Amino acid sequence: MDNGGRSSRQRFIQLPTYCLPVLCCGMYQNSFAPVNDTYKNMFGDTDMQVAMFSMIIPICSVLLSWFTPATYSRFGYRNGVLLGVGFLLVGGWIRFAGAANTGYSKACWTIWAGQAVMAIGFPFLQAGATVVSDSWFPADERALATAMGGLSGIVGTVVASVLVPGFYTGGNTSNGDSLQHRRELRTLMLVEALLGSVCALAVVFLARNAPPEGQPWRERGEADMSSNSTQSSVEMPSLTLSARAREMWQSALGTTKAALSELQFVFLMLVFGCGYGAINAVTTLINAILQPVGYSDNDIGLIGAALGFGVIGSFIFGGIADHTKQFKLILKGCAIITVLSFAWWGVQIYANTAVRSAMVLFVALGLVGLFGVPLVPIVLELGVETLHGVVPNPQATASSFLWLSGNVLGIMAVLVGDALEHCGDKEKDRPNVCTNKNSMEACTYFLVGLLACGVVAAFCFTGDLKRLEQERTAAEYQERLREVEEDEVAWEGENASAASGGQSLEHGTLNGQQTSKSHCEA
Repeated sequence: MDNGGRSSRQRFIQLPTYCLPVLCCGMYQNSFAPVNDTYKNMFGDTDMQVAMFSMIIPICSVLLSWFTPATYSRFGYRNGVLLGVGFLLVGGWIRFAGAANTGYSKACWTIWAGQAVMAIGFPFLQAGATVVSDSWFPADERALATAMGGLSGIVGTVVASVLVPGFYTGGNTSNGDSLQHRRELRTLMLVEALLGSVCALAVVFLARNAPPEGQPWRERGEADMSSNSTQSSVEMPSLTLSARAREMWQSALGTTKAALSELQFVFLMLVFGCGYGAINAVTTLINAILQPVGYSDNDIGLIGAALGFGVIGSFIFGGIADHTKQFKLILKGCAIITVLSFAWWGVQIYANTAVRSAMVLFVALGLVGLFGVPLVPIVLELGVETLHGVVPNPQATASSFLWLSGNVLGIMAVLVGDALEHCGDKEKDRPNVCTNKNSMEACTYFLVGLLACGVVAAFCFTGDLKRLEQERTAAEYQERLREVEEDEVAWEGENASAASGGQSLEHGTLNGQQTSKSHCEA
């Protein structure tokens, strides 16, 4: 298959350039949950108030994901990602400014404001995973590329689960307002702000739109490369700002209507929403689930890090999908094992009178990650396949709406899970600490039911792989053209040889006649 520009070495630059800021956003999102007790003591917050540091990201994604496909279609991939990292850069330094504030009531709100600014740009970054894989990678590498891009945010949350507790060397103490914790908070916010700055610079200098179809990147001139940032202004220079806003609004409405009218894509939204929503709720509420049972912040950080096995699973199943194209079979198998593994995790927590070893829960949640997290790239790829030919920009549209469904159901899962918490009588000296060991049992089994709904939707999905089918047809057509051209060349060669042979025979006959005539005259 002729992949044109997709064979360019630039794909090994474009994919990491995209992944880094998304990973950074994931770290920002999970900067607070791994040290839940410390933040509660520091700010006097409840579990739900600390969870809002994470929940603001899906909330902003729900509000803005409707417009990301239109943004990518109108301004291109590069400008869409630049918009996202701009908010990431500004939000990171606002958070640091809040951490440096000595008045902690103001610090809490300032840090949250920076988190909200970063969250505004996150949906514009999330939508780019399938755009990068489709633009720069051949068909037998796309699922792996989508896995790397689509999972960067989740990897960031896992990295934060491991690293963030290490910044608080004072441990899980009740003296959360100590000078030591102030310095540790400030250091964490500074490190993450610097990381966001590096990501922003990488996007500014390295991110590029896709090369023209069929033209390798190295053959493009510098003028064409620089036109990536000015492409939109050249196309329609006469449009006013209000006209452009109207155009984007109409484009967003048309894209939304077309995507939601595709029943098979709606099934994929349910699979993605139920799976990602449940896993996101676990990462947000894991402290509230495990602390009353008797696990420390360090234990919880270890257990939460087990979801990192999803990265390994994504490479395994992404590679299998790339080579076998059995996306639907992998979807169903992973969905079933995920719900069974999560149910086992819940049983290990609540069906035993004694506190189970943290390693047991680590293994159970590791299986959830190993089989559940790969659903993200698999469903993203299936979304592009399903919307191919349905909407103008199926890559950005599929990514945006699938993440939208994940964030909507993720918010719902967190709110319902928090509402299902039953702490009982709280201690007077620790009003924010839940003492009922089974306080989140109902929440845990609610999340099992949510994952089960995703399994049902996975078995309902019967969509076609439209993009692959079109590429296969195009490849067969090109192969036929090549065979025809080879046959024409061979036929012309045979005619030339025959003509040359005829001329040689005629020349030999004439020579023979002349020789005979000479003998007769003699």
